Amino acid sequence: MSQALDPVALTGQVWLRPGAALPGIRSTRPNLAPRLADGRAPCDIPDLLASLFSLCGHAHRFTARRALAAARGRPDDVRPDEIRTLQACTARDQVQRIAHDWPRLLPRIGAGPEGIERHGRDAPQVDTAAARSAMTSLRSNPLWRPDLGVADQLAALPAWLEHHWLGMPMAAWLRRFEADPRAWPLHWAAGGNSALACTLHAQGLLADRLATPTVPNHLLVSPEQSMPWLARCMADEPGFCSQPHWQGAVPDTGPWNRRHDASGPSVDNATMRLSARIVEVLRLASPVGGQWLAHGALSLGPREGIAWTEMARGLLIHWVRLDGRADAPRAEAYRVLAPTEWNFHPHGVLARALATLRGPQAAADAARLAVAFDPCVEFVVQPATAAVAPQAEPRHA
Repeated sequence: MSQALDPVALTGQVWLRPGAALPGIRSTRPNLAPRLADGRAPCDIPDLLASLFSLCGHAHRFTARRALAAARGRPDDVRPDEIRTLQACTARDQVQRIAHDWPRLLPRIGAGPEGIERHGRDAPQVDTAAARSAMTSLRSNPLWRPDLGVADQLAALPAWLEHHWLGMPMAAWLRRFEADPRAWPLHWAAGGNSALACTLHAQGLLADRLATPTVPNHLLVSPEQSMPWLARCMADEPGFCSQPHWQGAVPDTGPWNRRHDASGPSVDNATMRLSARIVEVLRLASPVGGQWLAHGALSLGPREGIAWTEMARGLLIHWVRLDGRADAPRAEAYRVLAPTEWNFHPHGVLARALATLRGPQAAADAARLAVAFDPCVEFVVQPATAAVAPQAEPRHA
């Protein structure tokens, strides 16, 4: 009799060891993208990768299609409806993480977990009332209404946000944020009545002291220069897509450093990173929300292309090289560089923040940091003295 596959075995986990010397992050994420995509027909790959990376499948489908088009010499092959879908689906990803996963993954205030603390599929509900309230409100969210088209979902989103989250006009909230991005989210949360305001007020006061000095991410400043270099590393450097680097550093990536917000605030603590996810939802719901997320593609030579997309967790990059068959080409090699590999790098911003944690609240603080950086797989917080989890085999995705 065959046994059901363990989802953790398929997706892997990241293990965090607060207070431990670098590297304080270990990953068991498997090497699935090249194994599944190599040798496939181009028409099959976008949907295949969307099903593999189901948490952000729309972004993978969009990026894969454009990488394959670039490999065929059509880097500008993008449709307006795809941009609207990216906008709506990214907003939906952020809303779901904020409303559903924050109450589940953020530590209960006053809890002092000891030993190994699990967060994800096997985690206890840390705030059952807040989780129930959040899920009830999602049922009315237009992004989950199949009877509405994408344009109508986006048009109805501001009113839902104002009623269920903000308690004030969205444009006024954003103006207050732009005037004081560091203080306004906590000031608003302290006086708000929504489940989100209460969560940010309780968690933000603790997360505000968790320093996460950002490493500038300039990958999209000149993509015609950066992307060919990344393509060579993705193709030729073993393990690059699991532990990437750029100009001798490991930049972080997320809604706090979008290409179209180059003059935005410097994000240097966990509260600002949590707040950036809320702000992104409001940006995406604004009248110009379709311009918020950067994306692009380049043809790198005969049968080779690369594409990138800013999605909920950060910058996503796909690279492909097709074989030489003119009639029915196949993917000779395919690589995926996901945002989690930048943000949960063993020598990245999060890893350095984890190394500074001490005391009885270190495990809870590590969980707050992990939620702020938002991995696409489950995370496990370990004591610094615990045995180190095994590292997955070197991989490209």
